[in-house]
Amino acid sequence: MSTVALILPDFLLIALGFVLRRATPLGAELWPGIEKLTYFVLFPALLIISIAGARVVGTAIWPALGVLSATMVLVA
Repeated sequence: MSTVALILPDFLLIALGFVLRRATPLGAELWPGIEKLTYFVLFPALLIISIAGARVVGTAIWPALGVLSATMVLVA
């Protein structure tokens, strides 16, 4: 799966929010709640689903695991 196919749903979600804000007559007091819901719930869920659907082939996982491990050690 290509990188574009992985991040395309994320950008489409952002574009949909932009279009909905411009095209719908919803009040300005409603949008902060919708933005919080999208930022804290829907967008992370979409990212997790996109990453979980990624297919890692062969030895491509080892460099990623090395970087992840090194990062965890540095943070700890």
